[in-house]
This record gives sequence, C-alpha cells and structure tokens, in this order.
Amino acid sequence: MKTRNLRNACTLLLAGGLFAAHLPQAHAAAYATGGSGQYRNEVLWLTWGGGVNGTAGLPLADGATTSATIPVTANQDLVLECSLSGISGTIESYRPGDWSGDALDDMYNIGGTGAANQLITGIMGRTGTHGFTVECQATLGGLPYRIPGLVMADAESMNTTTEYLEGTAAGTWNVVEVYTGNGNRYDARKDDVGGGLQAIRFGNPGGEQNGTTSPAGVTFLTFDEAAYGPGESITMAFEILGGGNTAIAIGLLAPSADFGDAPGSYGDAAHLLRGLVAEPDGLAPGAGAIDINTPGFQLGQLAPPDSGFLGSIGPDGEPGTQAGVDADGDDSGGSAGSAEEDAWTSDTLAITGTAQPIDRSIACVGTGTVAGWIDFDHNGAFDPDERAQAACSGGAAALSWIVPADVSPGSSYVRLRYATDAAEVQSPSGEAADGEAEDHAVELELAVDVSLDKVVTPTNASVGQVVDYTVTVGNAGPFAADGAVVTDPPVDGLDCAPASVVACSASGGAQCPAAATVGDLQGAGLTIPALPEGGELVLEYQCTVADPEP
Repeated sequence: MKTRNLRNACTLLLAGGLFAAHLPQAHAAAYATGGSGQYRNEVLWLTWGGGVNGTAGLPLADGATTSATIPVTANQDLVLECSLSGISGTIESYRPGDWSGDALDDMYNIGGTGAANQLITGIMGRTGTHGFTVECQATLGGLPYRIPGLVMADAESMNTTTEYLEGTAAGTWNVVEVYTGNGNRYDARKDDVGGGLQAIRFGNPGGEQNGTTSPAGVTFLTFDEAAYGPGESITMAFEILGGGNTAIAIGLLAPSADFGDAPGSYGDAAHLLRGLVAEPDGLAPGAGAIDINTPGFQLGQLAPPDSGFLGSIGPDGEPGTQAGVDADGDDSGGSAGSAEEDAWTSDTLAITGTAQPIDRSIACVGTGTVAGWIDFDHNGAFDPDERAQAACSGGAAALSWIVPADVSPGSSYVRLRYATDAAEVQSPSGEAADGEAEDHAVELELAVDVSLDKVVTPTNASVGQVVDYTVTVGNAGPFAADGAVVTDPPVDGLDCAPASVVACSASGGAQCPAAATVGDLQGAGLTIPALPEGGELVLEYQCTVADPEP
C-alpha cells in the first residue's frame, strides 16, 4: 500500500463549553437526517462545493473549504472549517446517489436518496490516481479539544477490480458498517505503514451489476496519542484510484452529549460524552484483503462509555434534547440500544405519607455522584425539596427522598443525573462535563385509608316493602382521596328506580357529587369531588322489594 507524507494539517479546537447539541444550521458540514446508517447522530460529514450542504459537480482545488457552525451552549458555538491541500490529480464534489449503484445515500442522506439527496459528501476522482490532505480547524471558546475520531466511507459504486479508496492517519481503523447491496464481494485491508500510521483500503472486486446497489463500507479511526500535534492538531491523508469514477466521503466524530427527554418545562440536562470507545473489527493489520461483505465478518462499533454512568449500559450521543410527554425519546435508538436508560425500573411509585422517606437503589458504574428529582407536586418543574443525592459506590447509589406536604397523585416524572463532579449535578438542568442523564415517566400512587360501610333498614322485608340504604364513605388519611368513585351494583329482587335521587350529606371538608341518581350509583359510579383526610360522606337512597320471578 502507498503511504503519503502527512503534515500536521487538521486542527480541531473545542473548549470553553461542555457539549455539542447537534442542531444543524446553514453550513456545509452536516449531520445526516435520513438513511439506514447507525451513526447519524455521531458523524459530522464534510461536504464540498459550497452552499448549505454542498454542491455537486464542482471542481475542487487546493484551498477548497467546508465549514459548520453548530450551537453548543446558549453562549458558544462549535465553529469548524476544513480545507483541501496537496491535491494530486483532478477531483470534484460528488452527490452519493447520482449513480444508481451508490449505497452511501441509502445509509446517510438529507432529503432522500438518489437525486433527492442534498448531503454532498463525496470527493470524486475519475480515471487514475488522486490524492489529497484535509486540513481542519475548529474553535469553541478558543481552547484546544481533542477530536475523538475520523470517518471514511465509500461514496460512489466502484466498478472494476482495480478501483480503491484509502485513508491513512495515526490511529486504529475499524470497519463499523457494511451495506450488503447486491451481495457481491467487497474487500478491505489494513496495514501499519510505519511512523505510527495505519492505512485502510476499500475495494470492490465483485464489480457493479446493472439495476442493483453495490456494497459499501464505513470505517472509523480512533486517533492515537501521537496523532495530536500542537494545539491538538490532527492529520489525515486520502487516496482514490478510479477506473471510471470513484468517490470517497469523509466525516468527523464530533463531540456529543447525552440529554434528558422529559417535557421541556423541566429544563435541559446535558452530559458531554468524553472520548471514544471503539470495539474492534475482525480485520487484522497485515492480513491482506478479505471480503467483509459476509455474515461471518465481525464489524467494529462505537461502544458506550465503560465507566461513569447510570444503570448498566453507558449512554450514546444524541442530536439534542428529545423532550416529550412519554420521556422516552432517548430510549428508542442510538448505539447503546433501547436498554440504555435502565437505572430507574418502576413505572409506579407508592407513597404512604408526607415527611416519609422514599428509598431507591439506583444502579450506576463509577465513583461519581448521583442526584435525582421527583416532581411530587406536578408543577412541571423539579423543585429543591424534590431532590436527593448520594455517591455511586459498589455499583449503586442509595437515594432517599422526603415526601413534601404538597404531594399529589397522578402522572409525573423522575430525573436522574450522574457526574464525576458533584457540583455539576446540583441543579436538575444545565451542563456536566461527563456522565449521563435519565428521565422517566412515573405514576404517583398515594396510599389512603378509605372505608365504606353500607346499612340496610329493615334487614328483612316483604314484597312491595320499601327499604332504606345508607352508604357511608370515610377517609382516615394520610392523604386526600379526591376523585374517589363509589359504586353499588344492582341486586336481584330489588326495584331501584334509576332516576331517583341519592341524598347526600358531607362533613370534614368532603363534598357531595352533584345531581346524584341511583342509576349513576349502580352504573359508572359517583365521583366524590373532595374527600380530605377526616372527611366523610353519607349517601341515602331507597329501593322496593320486587316480586320473585315465577
């Protein structure tokens, strides 16, 4: 394999803020919004040719640029600029999907596949060998930040046994995705090429088949310590060989964060995901080219952090807060899978009294601090008296809340936060330099001692005789039982006129149902508007003993 003279050309400076909320604006480096790719939230694709997300078919010369401005906090943006240099041969911007056999637009796109794809990620070379270096610079508060990784992908269907695309940098490459397409052979090889550099090459010896989509590969590079130069600069070089047209796509693994997903009134909690954990693929350096488009090939993958989080599985990055009434926006996708948010395991929370403790063991990994909030009063905010905190030790944090006096039953929310620095989780919202946030919908169930007593007079009656019923409902506390429903199903042998009125008297702050009838009581039931602790309700109605059936 060829090596290239690498310069400290790609500088990415991120600091002064804590997380990158991937909210696309008008820029030329972009996150995919569509496609089947597993890492749409993680890969910031470099696009080419100018315009919002690149322009296809324009020649690229030394100095051609791509840029992005991405909100990170309310006061700081990640500003990224990349340019091409050291170009040999002739290259141009390319839209994955312009050729029917392309696969990258099926995996990562904006606006759709084929000609509808507006994510112009490709750098294309026609017949012959073409090489170039990508130079990048990013700032956030002017302080250096180590960008965790690089992405390379096949952007245009290769059609001969000689075509290839290759990337070289100081680090370790791992193939993370293969689009199987028509099932043809698709080769990859890795080689350590000296000077701490590793190269990876994709080729498609199976060629193209008309009317089908060809295979394609996506690979991530985890940078070595030696990759970082002055100002945490990094360097990467690429080469493509085209028998016809061949195109490569390049992206960066930008900083990402884990966010809460409770409704927006609870505020935004965000935790920066530090570093990059990559699980290796089955491609050994120096082993030569192997077919990676087979079921037996072991793909690498981005892995959740291995320490410093809630539950049993570390968090994955998200494109920003995913607030929703079900608090499950972070549960249904991402590289960590659907089981990521597993620190809180109950959908209901039984409360036996005010000023009483609620103890929960919260699973965690690490030695940081876990803080938790429960919205006891349903005011749409996590208040200071709704907070608990404990150290993570031995795989759990023992949180204990004291139930406030204004607790009420019904649907509510729990927020849990983990961070190494306890000061960063004193508030239910805001930023933390590491860790995780979990939000959960929960039903608060208040335990009440409600009694019901029914008396009939007389206890023995003849056919045609009227009998009186008295139903007494009382609440011994400790909570109000407002909204309690009383039913008294009909009994054979009694004629209880459905339209007749149920008399009601209340004491101790209880309130009678309005316009209560026997039909209501014996049907859907009577709803008691107010039944506080110590309250009592007396319901009275009459029925007539009916003739027995012959």
